Amino acid sequence: MRIHGNIINLKDLNGKKVFLTFYRNVGCPVCNLRFHQLLQLEEQFRAHDIVVLAVYESNTSNLKRYVDGENYYTVMIGNPDFDLYEKYGIERSTIKLLSSIYKGVIGKAERGKKLFKHKFDQDGHANLMGGNF
Repeated sequence: MRIHGNIINLKDLNGKKVFLTFYRNVGCPVCNLRFHQLLQLEEQFRAHDIVVLAVYESNTSNLKRYVDGENYYTVMIGNPDFDLYEKYGIERSTIKLLSSIYKGVIGKAERGKKLFKHKFDQDGHANLMGGNF
């Protein structure tokens, strides 16, 4: 489901190229950085007619607040029920989360925090791994 209530069905996108990306929640600074990096590719996605779907485990009100005043090409999908994460096999791993500390996640989190327009509480799983399809 999109944040504005329209149902997204992949069958409706049959024949189109789709980039499906999964994030933790809108309060995650690393995910915020990743999303802003994705935004830098918007012209390329448009030029190649690629539909971009971004799934967050955040509730609709937090997702609406996150996109407040923005008109993103990316279709934002809130999935607090977590069923899309399960369907696509997005894993939760505390071990991988802890190992990310050695891969520069703290610096990424600091950069991501600076990009927030609003302060958000984490409304999801801290050990959720992202995914791209």
